[in-house]
Amino acid sequence: MSPLRRRAETWFPSILGCLVAGSTLVLVALDDDRSIPAAIGEGALALVLSLGVAVVGYRYYARSDLPEAHAGTVARWTVTATGLVAALVGWFGVLETVIGEVTPLFAAITAIAVGMLGGTTIGILSARVRKRQADRRQALEEYAALFESATIGIFVHDPEDGRIRDVNPRGAELLGYEPAELEGLGVGDITADVSGFDAETARHRMQRAMAGDSQTFDWMVERADGSHRWVEVSLDHVQFGDETQLIAFVRDISDRKAHEHRLQRAEQRFRSLAENTSLGVVTIDETSTIQYANSGLQRLLGHDPDEVTGESLTRIIPDRLHEDHHEGLARYVRTGETALDWSGIEFPALHADGHEVDVEVSIGELSTDEEHLFTGIIRDISERKRREGQLTQLHDATREMIQAPDRAAVCETAVQRADDVLGLPVTTIWLVDDAGERLEPVASTAAAREMFDPMPTFAAGNSLSWRAFETGEARMIADLQDHPERHNPDTPLRSELIIPIGKFGVMNVGSVEPDDFTDNDLLLARLLVANLEVALERTERERTLERHTERMEFFNSILRHDVLNGVTIIKGRAGFLADELEGESARDAETIIEWGEDIEAIIYRVRTVLETLTGEAETELHPVEVAPALRTELDRVESTYPDVTVETRVPDGTKVLANDLLGEVLGNVLTNAVDHNDPADLTLVVSAERPDGDRVVVRIADDGSGVPDDRKEAIFGRSETGAGPSTGSGFGLFFVDAMLAEYGGDVAVEDNDRGGATFVLEFRAADAG
Repeated sequence: MSPLRRRAETWFPSILGCLVAGSTLVLVALDDDRSIPAAIGEGALALVLSLGVAVVGYRYYARSDLPEAHAGTVARWTVTATGLVAALVGWFGVLETVIGEVTPLFAAITAIAVGMLGGTTIGILSARVRKRQADRRQALEEYAALFESATIGIFVHDPEDGRIRDVNPRGAELLGYEPAELEGLGVGDITADVSGFDAETARHRMQRAMAGDSQTFDWMVERADGSHRWVEVSLDHVQFGDETQLIAFVRDISDRKAHEHRLQRAEQRFRSLAENTSLGVVTIDETSTIQYANSGLQRLLGHDPDEVTGESLTRIIPDRLHEDHHEGLARYVRTGETALDWSGIEFPALHADGHEVDVEVSIGELSTDEEHLFTGIIRDISERKRREGQLTQLHDATREMIQAPDRAAVCETAVQRADDVLGLPVTTIWLVDDAGERLEPVASTAAAREMFDPMPTFAAGNSLSWRAFETGEARMIADLQDHPERHNPDTPLRSELIIPIGKFGVMNVGSVEPDDFTDNDLLLARLLVANLEVALERTERERTLERHTERMEFFNSILRHDVLNGVTIIKGRAGFLADELEGESARDAETIIEWGEDIEAIIYRVRTVLETLTGEAETELHPVEVAPALRTELDRVESTYPDVTVETRVPDGTKVLANDLLGEVLGNVLTNAVDHNDPADLTLVVSAERPDGDRVVVRIADDGSGVPDDRKEAIFGRSETGAGPSTGSGFGLFFVDAMLAEYGGDVAVEDNDRGGATFVLEFRAADAG
């Protein structure tokens, strides 16, 4: 439809009324027979009626929604009414009867206005009636479509007896019927035969709904096949014309009920577990208000669950942690970010009596549309913390024992730590004597000394302590009275721990109560003893080192004074002889001088080595090329052992940080390889490489008998020699190990694929950063 036509259909009554009014005014103006007031008097009725048409057309037609569908109806009534009035028989006679005698033109316009006003009014009223009927039909059609296609069940009930008048397809499907099969059935016919669900209760709810109190409730229905299903029912009354209907909207909630049932069972299991566990269980909401606490919380922290429920969680948290707790919870609720690992948070909890208890809490979260909950499982870790503290203190005790100056001080530290750290007040340490025949007391706690004075000594074979030392197996004795082989039949001790200290002795821990020690006591005591053994081994090594150092210093003193002075005297006397003698005798004197100078050189070199090993002189390192030093030593080996095959892969220019003793270091390894194998069938392969920028590795491999695994560390001990009595300087592999340490390197021995041994010497590269 064009815009012009649409406007015409909307405004035509008003336009017609305005045209008639305008025509009336024109006639008034053109009437020369009367004055203007008299002319207006004759046309007043026409003017009023035409303006009435314009107002009615504007107010009750143009401003309504009638022009969209009912313009034709209004137009037909307007035209029809106007024509009827105009066709009245005795037109002027009628007008005269109604309005008196007037001018014919004014009478005609008045008649037109009457017909237009009447027709327009009747047309508008008729259009409104038709529109209401059309709207009602459309609404009923829409309701019917909605009723048929709704995804929830809709039941129409008789408000008097509750019987089903109508049901939509979804409602019938929900109950397993055809819609026609449900019509006429009562509520009791579709209610499950279960306690709490009956027709009387249903009718009561229906009556309340009819009274204006809408009802929403869960109900269990019985389907056509006899099965039961949970539904949610919403009851309300609806007015259809003059009739009131009771409508039930029914939704299947079986899945929700099953889920709720599972949740209820889970909650029951949770509560059963929570109430029977020794752990504390606390549930809080996002404001940190306690919603649930189990009896385990009271066993753990002394708080009554009923008293703390509804209180803030800060009731069981020390004051100094309140701010951190609130900030952390608020941040998580706001951002979802946690600063701690919820699988295990350790903190001090506040006991009801005021003291703090070390606990660990594992946190779980439950978030629904209705609530946001956090559940914590709380366990007491006080014992674990105590053990951790003991381990830390044992670590400190190890450092103290390592720093102790002698064996007695080491053992004294050990027994004191057994007392104040492990809570073992009756502790004594026995060490084996030099002959290996007796265990003699070295250190005891004060309680042990008060109980045993003097402290016993254990000889071989006459005590439980000696047997533990001999077998190396720790023992935990529940009651000494059950062991007739105990050293003292009248001992006041009832239970005892006996822990061997390796090759050094035993540590005994006693108690006057039977079965007074736990596996944890034994574990911690063995840990202390293990550290004690390490400290004693260190002390023993230091003692051995001191003895060797003293010997080397003595040997160095002999070289410096006695031997060197003697050589000096020999050289002096030989010089006098060389000056006095001639011929062969003079040459012999010269030979004596040369040998004296060689001996002096050897003495100075040996003195340098001894001063390096004893720490009397600082080792000055400088770049030394490997190849020349190695070549000199290989020449010596080849000249001494002509049957030995030597292969070398040492590039020229390879330099390491060392000193003038590098040749001696390499020579000792080479000589060791020859002296400990058969020279007649021996091949030596010597190589050098730089695997990275900071290291140079020299490998000396042989195809001899190799080195047993249990000797790979021991061969570098001070008692080992690396050369036979006829060759080399005789400082052995100990010298090699010591000098590599001075160089900042390392030495080790490995097996090779030819069955022999490979000595690996690692040096610092001369140009390393």
